[in-house]
Amino acid sequence: MHSAGVTVCGVETTPPLSPTPLADVFSLTPSPPSRARLQEKNRINKEGELVVSSTKHRTQKKNLEDAMGKMQRFLEGAVESLLPIEANPVKEKRMKKKLRAANEKRLDNKKKHAMKKKERRRKDW
Repeated sequence: MHSAGVTVCGVETTPPLSPTPLADVFSLTPSPPSRARLQEKNRINKEGELVVSSTKHRTQKKNLEDAMGKMQRFLEGAVESLLPIEANPVKEKRMKKKLRAANEKRLDNKKKHAMKKKERRRKDW
């Protein structure tokens, strides 16, 4: 008699990716961007190596492609974090206007508070 169970495929589907040192990944920059380190801190081991793996698919080839895609997205995000942010003149003007209005409101409240205290100090009541 055979046991009626589900047979599990014994083929290893996780791609054999070795951890990659971040210094090798970012060979053009002096050190890996700190933003990239923070975003992917769970994928970086104590030796400073980026560990990427995938078990999403049933075949090793597809998992390898998925892992390489993850690495590509990580690199694109890290490179993007290095690029300077271009100034938007419309947004800058709007921000300056908001800052100016907030400052005026703060100064008005300060004047009102000072007047209230000054009225309390008056001796001719």
